[in-house]
Amino acid sequence: MAKPLQETRRHQAAYELYYSLGDGRNCSEVARQFQVSHTAVRGWSLAFRWQKRVQERDDIVSKIAAQKSIKDVSEAKAFQLRLTRATMARWAQQLTDKTAQASVSASDFVKAAQHELLLLGKATSRSETVSSGAANAAAAALLSVIDRVCPERCSKCGAENGIKAALAAGIAQVIDKMSSPIEPNEGEGWKE
Repeated sequence: MAKPLQETRRHQAAYELYYSLGDGRNCSEVARQFQVSHTAVRGWSLAFRWQKRVQERDDIVSKIAAQKSIKDVSEAKAFQLRLTRATMARWAQQLTDKTAQASVSASDFVKAAQHELLLLGKATSRSETVSSGAANAAAAALLSVIDRVCPERCSKCGAENGIKAALAAGIAQVIDKMSSPIEPNEGEGWKE
């Protein structure tokens, strides 16, 4: 019975090279650089479970990268939140201190307040959707009638019936219009 292969520093160096090759890793490149046969490197790969080790290391690297990313985003948000609150505090100071020079405008304050809400994961603006259940039901019923009454093709010549498609498109536009959000008009308040 053959004696199990012991991993030497040379084998470890070969594995490190193999790992460093990334997605394009292969035993041939390791064999070329270590000046041994492809078969020898393939044997090392199997004996020392290179594939499993690559997967384990990739999992660890992914977890570390994700944790660092979360930490970096969190630190960036905290920094932006401090700046936002400082801007808002400066604006409030300008309101109370008549000798302070105005450097933060009201629109800067509004933007800072919206930015704070955004950083905290809250809504920064509002839009409403107005839709009448009865109107939608009536439109759906009308589409159903069109489906039943209008043939797909002319019974005499077999040509496609464009009336059905036109009616369906018109009703779809009406439904879309009924479901569109209501947005504020500049300087006029909320309007449809």
